[in-house]
Amino acid sequence: MWELFYPLQVGARVVIAAPGGHRDPEYLIRMSDRWHVTILEFVPSMLALFLAESSLALPRSLRWVSVGGEALPSELAARFAARTEAVLDNTYGPTEATVTATVHRCLRGAPGPIPIGRPIINTGTFVLDRRLHRVPVGVPGELYLAGIQLARGYHARGALTAERFVAHPFADSGERLYRTGDLVRWNASGDLEYLGRTDFQVKIRGLRIELGEIETALAADESVDQAVVVVRDGEFGQQLVGYMVPAGGRLVDVEAVRATAARLLPQYMVPDALMVLDDLPLTASGKLDRKALPAPEFTKREFRGPTTRVERLVTSAFADILGVEQVGLDDDFFALGGNSLVAPRTPLFCIHPIVGLSWCYSGLRQYLDPDLPIYGIQSPSILEDGYLPESLDELADRYVREIRQIRPSGPYRLLGWSLGGVIAHAMAVRIQAAGEGVELLAMMDSLAGARAAEEGSATDVSVSELLGGFGIEETALERISDQSLGGVAVALAEMSGHSVEQAEQVVGRLVSTADRNSRLMSEYSPPRFDGDIVFFTAAADDATGERAARGWENAVTGVIHNHAVAVTHWQMTSPDALTVVGPIVNQALREQST
Repeated sequence: MWELFYPLQVGARVVIAAPGGHRDPEYLIRMSDRWHVTILEFVPSMLALFLAESSLALPRSLRWVSVGGEALPSELAARFAARTEAVLDNTYGPTEATVTATVHRCLRGAPGPIPIGRPIINTGTFVLDRRLHRVPVGVPGELYLAGIQLARGYHARGALTAERFVAHPFADSGERLYRTGDLVRWNASGDLEYLGRTDFQVKIRGLRIELGEIETALAADESVDQAVVVVRDGEFGQQLVGYMVPAGGRLVDVEAVRATAARLLPQYMVPDALMVLDDLPLTASGKLDRKALPAPEFTKREFRGPTTRVERLVTSAFADILGVEQVGLDDDFFALGGNSLVAPRTPLFCIHPIVGLSWCYSGLRQYLDPDLPIYGIQSPSILEDGYLPESLDELADRYVREIRQIRPSGPYRLLGWSLGGVIAHAMAVRIQAAGEGVELLAMMDSLAGARAAEEGSATDVSVSELLGGFGIEETALERISDQSLGGVAVALAEMSGHSVEQAEQVVGRLVSTADRNSRLMSEYSPPRFDGDIVFFTAAADDATGERAARGWENAVTGVIHNHAVAVTHWQMTSPDALTVVGPIVNQALREQST
């Protein structure tokens, strides 16, 4: 509303464009020259259109331009500065905060992204995490607004009002905050930097993706003036589609842009299809009209047939999956319309518990989709005499290398019981640090650090843990007359058909491995994993059903989805436990794939 009242406060004239005129650069120039306009306001999409015509001279009377409603690219601000001496202000604010909440004056030649600035008078800005805690400088968080200009809520929409207008956690006078849904961070200069919409941070192929980051990578090519990325539903599920507008007088080489994006982004963020448009569709208010973007076109390259047996097998498989007559050596699976949902399935990697064996996860098979590959990761110490890891980090590094031999790049799915969950968490952190995605991190009654030491050592639970590691129920102890380690070795020999000597050797290795793993787990201090955790608590050991899960609250940025299982810790992979665990894990995997 300031656009109407501010000029009248100082005795200036308000010039209102004719209907549709705000989208016609030539008309705006004529009107500005006629009325000696000194102030103009645009959305960035319209300003880009305004500056696209190099033959159009900006009004000599122009002194100040305000932009808002969309992110302002630094390249666009630089083009503006090259065309006029007018001041450029980047403003930000939702309707619920009476349109303008922050402002930043753009400095000529300033490096980096354009901030949205600092709050205007009588406005409060808070960058908070999911638990409504303030985040440090440089850390992304959601922007919340406070102040006398906030709306009271949405008319006749109580549920939405309660969701967006929340109690002020730092005030005791009944004030409220407005949850903007915008992702921002404070920079070192004390300005807010806009990172994108939280609802533009989509989840596709099981990975969180910030569309604005992809758009920035596409626009990094000199031939691209504007870039927009959307998620579209295709024949084979969701696909990333990029739309580009050429820079003045340039031709866009789609493959060169794709190569640039591949250098700047992880593979899963490179768009499946790229399209070149003369201009981006705009709404009546001059903002980008995402719904009007055309559907992508998937095309084949000139056919070059396979020559070897392996090439014929691969191209034949691609053709069957994509439903096309033939696929050549130069064709790209994703450029033909495919995606990772129809590519070979992402396996589930199950990390061994403290004893070092992963046989205990075999009961999960009946609850998971039949075409899902499952791999059990076992301790190298069982077979390698000289492998004595000095830290849990060393174990995690080794196991990441192992799973990369099966799946060279992400996304990855990890599950672990007891120590296995702790290692899976450490692996997930390393995978993310390498720029790869983690679709699922599931942990079954896992403890780390001092709490793990408090809960007991491998010696205390060696017999139960041995049985669990072999996938044998703890109730099997009732059928073993000698419940010492030697007695368990004899029982295992009978079950496996091996000699007692061989069974004793295996049991000895397992006990030694468990003892070392117990120490490694108690010494481990977990870093923070960026995502959610599917957690299972052994409720028979913990009446609250929450103690183990709470121990990981500082080691995760997302939500810990805790599920109580009415068994003890050592029964977490028993048939009774897996009737609870299996369906929940399967549902989580399906949700990541949609």
